[in-house]
Amino acid sequence: MANDSNRSIINIPGSGVRVLFNTENGKSQMFCEMNEVAVIPNNEKEDMIYELLEVNCDLKFCRNQTSKDFKFITLEHYVVFATDSNGNCFGTIGGFGNIEDMEHSVGYITVDGQCGKIASHIKEFLELVNDYPYWREIIEYERRKMSYSIDELEKKYNMNTELYKQSQKEIARRINLNKNEKSIELLLSNLKNEEQFVVFSHRYRNLL
Repeated sequence: MANDSNRSIINIPGSGVRVLFNTENGKSQMFCEMNEVAVIPNNEKEDMIYELLEVNCDLKFCRNQTSKDFKFITLEHYVVFATDSNGNCFGTIGGFGNIEDMEHSVGYITVDGQCGKIASHIKEFLELVNDYPYWREIIEYERRKMSYSIDELEKKYNMNTELYKQSQKEIARRINLNKNEKSIELLLSNLKNEEQFVVFSHRYRNLL
C-alpha cells in the first residue's frame, strides 16, 4: 500500500473530483478517487448461490455497502463487489462487468494494508476461490518460502466432506465454472505482475 506522506488535495471546479498528488523522488503523480461498490440486485438477494459462496469460499457479495465503507483510495477505477469474513475486499480494476467479462482484473485489498492483483478476470477468480479456498495461505507460504501440503490444506478446510463437495459442485454448475489446475500458478503470476496496483490507506477526509 502506498505511503501517505508528501501529498496535497485539490478539487477540480465543476466536476467535484478530488485529486491527490503524491511526490516520490521529486516527481508528482496524480491520483483520482474512483472507487465504487457493485451490490447484488434486489431481485437476486435471496438466491442460494450467494450463501453457498459465503460458506464454501468465504466470499460475501456486497448488499448495502457504499464506497464510504471502504477506507482506501486507488489509482485505477476500483469496483468492490465482495468481502471476506475478515473485512478484506475484492474488486475489479478499471470497471465492472458480468462473470463472462474478460477485461477487468480482480484486486484484493486487506484491512491491514496489503494489496495485489489476484486474477485476470472474475471467472478466473471464482474458479480459484471455489476449488482452492486456502489460496491466501498459499500466498503466505510462498512469501515466506515455506513448504506446504495441498492435502493438509484441503483437510483443514473440510474440503473432503460430502457437504462441501456438493456445494462446490452446485456453485460450479450454477455459474458455469470449471476446475482450473493452474489456478494457484495464475494467482502467483498475477501477484508478481510488474504492473502496480496502487492503493492508499485512508480516504480523503482522513488525509487532511
